[in-house]
Amino acid sequence: MIQAWIAVFGSVDPSRPALGIRKPDLARAAAQSIGRALADRSCGIVVYSGDANFIEADVVAGFVLSDKAQPESVRVIHARKSPQPVFKEQQAKPACFKFRIDSNTNWEVSFYRSLYGADGVLLIGGGQSTFIAGILAATRNMPAIALEAYGGAGSSVWELLTPNEGLLSEDDKNLMAEENITAEWAAQVVDCLLKQKARQVSALQKAANTRRARHRSVALEAITAVVLLCLGLALFVWTWDADIDRTKLLTALIAAPTVAGGAASIVRTLWEQVTESVLVKRSVAIMALLGSVAGAISGLLYVVAQLTALLPGDHGKLAPIAGRLVPFALLTGFLAGFAMDAFFRSLRDKETAQVQIPTFRPPTDHT
Repeated sequence: MIQAWIAVFGSVDPSRPALGIRKPDLARAAAQSIGRALADRSCGIVVYSGDANFIEADVVAGFVLSDKAQPESVRVIHARKSPQPVFKEQQAKPACFKFRIDSNTNWEVSFYRSLYGADGVLLIGGGQSTFIAGILAATRNMPAIALEAYGGAGSSVWELLTPNEGLLSEDDKNLMAEENITAEWAAQVVDCLLKQKARQVSALQKAANTRRARHRSVALEAITAVVLLCLGLALFVWTWDADIDRTKLLTALIAAPTVAGGAASIVRTLWEQVTESVLVKRSVAIMALLGSVAGAISGLLYVVAQLTALLPGDHGKLAPIAGRLVPFALLTGFLAGFAMDAFFRSLRDKETAQVQIPTFRPPTDHT
């Protein structure tokens, strides 16, 4: 089973001085060592050319000759109208190779688009195309190995890699700068690549868990708001023109704006979370409590004034028409939940003006 697919980019062609290649023979030996280490770690490689001027030929040589290369673990990608690349190792182990024809006729499109199917990149030497591939990998936060010791675009990409800001550590970057071709060093390089991939998977899982937890929290808070609002509406239905005990009716008149205020505050807080209109997430429970207090106070102000004007019924009972005050108290409490939330926020954001204290001047004695 393939642990990771690594796309290989680069060239150490000494006939191209513009690349700025240093010690091309050592670079080829390092590429072969890394190829063997990739096969030993059950990785697959993505390559594009069998030309000896490109680094893929050396990586494939070390990879296939390690005797641990899995079937179809060398994925060769080429554009639709480009000739199929040829590798010397195909004759000995053809089962290791899998050729894929890209639908594009432009090799550059096939070249760069293949990054989206890779788990990491290996950059050794190279020119502009390798540099762009490195930039794309860095932009996508992909695991990357860019060897600095052999110059070219690999060295330029190495300079851009910043430890402690993602997948890469300081030790990882120092490892890429070593001029080394030993099997132990190559194994460390591949382990570095796989550790980056593990950190990436861990970060993605953590982000996914955070999103799921947030969605569950939002759903629970929304259900709470709906339950509170339904409770207020149930009080409205229960008390409308109903001949019920005074204590029960007064309780409904107080409870309706209280639960409506709490529901309104939760709804407003959830809307701010969904639209990300606030920088600091506020506690839904605290805002619901404040909304309930606002709803209760505003509801009482309305209800007390209305009840005072109503004529008392027999034996101090409230007339059934008093039940019609419940929906008005409900709406008052709901609006108060929004208003109280805005009021507290304005208090928090308001800056206190500087108080100017006048200078005391003693009276002048003119005598």
